[in-house]
Amino acid sequence: MLRTILAITVLISAIASPAQAGDDFVPSFHEHFAAYGGGYFMFTDSNLKVNSGGVGVSIDLEDAFGLDDQSNTAVAGLRWRFFKKHRLEAEFFPISRKGTRTIDEEIDLGDGNIVPVGAEVAAGLDLDAVRFNYGYSFILDEKKEFGMQLGFHILKVDFGVDVDPVLPGEPDFDVNLGDDLSAPLPNVGLFGGWAFTDRLAAMTRFQYFYIDIGDVTGQLFQGDLGLQFHLFKYFDLGLDFRIFGVYGSGKNGGDKVELNQINWGPLLSGTLRF
Repeated sequence: MLRTILAITVLISAIASPAQAGDDFVPSFHEHFAAYGGGYFMFTDSNLKVNSGGVGVSIDLEDAFGLDDQSNTAVAGLRWRFFKKHRLEAEFFPISRKGTRTIDEEIDLGDGNIVPVGAEVAAGLDLDAVRFNYGYSFILDEKKEFGMQLGFHILKVDFGVDVDPVLPGEPDFDVNLGDDLSAPLPNVGLFGGWAFTDRLAAMTRFQYFYIDIGDVTGQLFQGDLGLQFHLFKYFDLGLDFRIFGVYGSGKNGGDKVELNQINWGPLLSGTLRF
């Protein structure tokens, strides 16, 4: 996968050289409207902590339940610059992972749910993120842009485990943690861009989000750094490195449940803009 991405980068860098410029180029931080989509090729590390009766148990979800530590997902978004320095943006990307494993160590999932040694489990962790932002550019000219954005993420986190019995006659059961870990998270962030040539620009963004309401606490951060290549008059190709982390805690019965997940990897996208 990485070799393919590097090959694409080299090829497009050659296409994007100034000598190839055959049409008027407006850097992406000057477009009026843009729609983009692509693939996020990510590595993931996640853990679940259940505080039962004051005793916290941390569970590595990849090791314990066999969840994929490498996966792909789609990313799609819209951006509208309604005034020169003002813009609105929306983005959606789902993260879904599944795994199966035979348990070799007893696992306490809280609220009286104990997964015994030898049980066959099928687990799934879904995290859907929708981002809405308003951005204002403090600096904006033909070569560069720098600004601040405010908005919110809507997150839906759903973690479920189906447990098959170890011995005949024992009941199977399932555990679902999710609704109490779902919340809108207000965010604040910075963004910027720099056009190196008439076809090549660097783009970056960093956002941080936090909420603490009652029994629900959530934190989220996202950082993007990459290059954007102007291929045709209305089309760009982008290659970014994205890191995306989320922490959420809530109640499951009488137990406090905490979920941490971090994703990182390349994002390859195409942008149609006017």
